Amino acid sequence: MDLRRVLAISSRIFKQIRRDRRTLGLMIAAPILVTLLFSWAFAGELTGVPIVVYNMDQPLENRVADVIIQMLENNSILNVTLNGMNAFHKFGNIYQAIIILEENLTRNLILTGEAEIQIYLNISTQIDAQLLTQAILSNISEAIKTFLGTEGITLKFNQTVQNEDPLSTALHSTI
Repeated sequence: MDLRRVLAISSRIFKQIRRDRRTLGLMIAAPILVTLLFSWAFAGELTGVPIVVYNMDQPLENRVADVIIQMLENNSILNVTLNGMNAFHKFGNIYQAIIILEENLTRNLILTGEAEIQIYLNISTQIDAQLLTQAILSNISEAIKTFLGTEGITLKFNQTVQNEDPLSTALHSTI
């Protein structure tokens, strides 16, 4: 192939495109519209995620678990059920998260500054799992700060994310 022929054909095609307003408009507008359509279609929000909170905290004068539950109930992302019957049997079908507040949560936080909270998630994507985990952990952290009026408390979160490939991780967080 001769370079002059290639340049001549390329020049002719660019002239045709420049003269044809419809083609030029489609070349510019179509990718923008498709990008906007896909961003709208895949930008889902988490709202009303059904979760169960098992409150096994033994009361002292007040319980930190009550403050945690109140914070979770005030979050628009979550739809909280307390001590739901057979929650593990309904896990994945009805409930997407189960939070277990340990038996001596308040006592352990006050006496040792440490506590353990178990979180089980059944979320289809890792991004949704991260968003839900962030919402839950921020509410729990804020509730403990509100209850104790201090920072520097160590919480151990056992988080299990159940999706196609079960993933089990342990998170350690200092508030």
